[in-house]
Amino acid sequence: MSKIEPETGRAAIAAPAAQPADAKLAGGRLKTSLWKRIQQHRTLYLLFIPVFSYFVVFKYWPILLAWVVAFKDLQLGSGVFASPWIGLQNFKDIFLSQEIPGVIRNTVEISVLRLVIGFLPPIILAIMFHDMMSKRLKKWLQTLIYIPHFFSWVIVFGVVFGFFSVGYGFINNMLQAFGFERHEFLLDSSWFRPILISSALWKEIGWSTIIYLAALSTVDAQLYEAAVIDGA
Repeated sequence: MSKIEPETGRAAIAAPAAQPADAKLAGGRLKTSLWKRIQQHRTLYLLFIPVFSYFVVFKYWPILLAWVVAFKDLQLGSGVFASPWIGLQNFKDIFLSQEIPGVIRNTVEISVLRLVIGFLPPIILAIMFHDMMSKRLKKWLQTLIYIPHFFSWVIVFGVVFGFFSVGYGFINNMLQAFGFERHEFLLDSSWFRPILISSALWKEIGWSTIIYLAALSTVDAQLYEAAVIDGA
């Protein structure tokens, strides 16, 4: 690009703009810097390997297998990857089945019941704990109701089976002690929803209570004093 010099009246050629740095050189420096950071923090990366391996083996790999199995005719003798591909046949069998409306209805009903029944009890417990005067009793009860949250569903089923088993279940033993006949609670369809919902509520009520209690703890105490003064 040229411009006219005011003194000489001649056209002068402007100096070309500076060229950007070589992309390859910048990329090489970036790789070198990254490798240096890895070497500098190699101990941390080595400590991260077990965590990374855990998530790959127990989290992401089962998800991949589940996606593969969905499109295969799984044969236990052949394994997942050696089983023949059948495309969308599994999905067709599910949605064309005569039992699918009942399955969807049961799923929706159980989800709604768990949501409705499990909504108020944690709030009530949180308010009770928030207003409880004895700190020692408060901590003891919080721990007692919070522990089931850490139980797996296998353990929860074992507890439910121990209570409602027809052979040696606690409930049936009490019924027999009072002169009543033993009952197959776990095989009775009318008892399925109450047992399922109550066991889920027992397992998760502690976690929900802690969340609501934490929310109540953030309320300024001056608001309570103002409400008392106002006659609330």
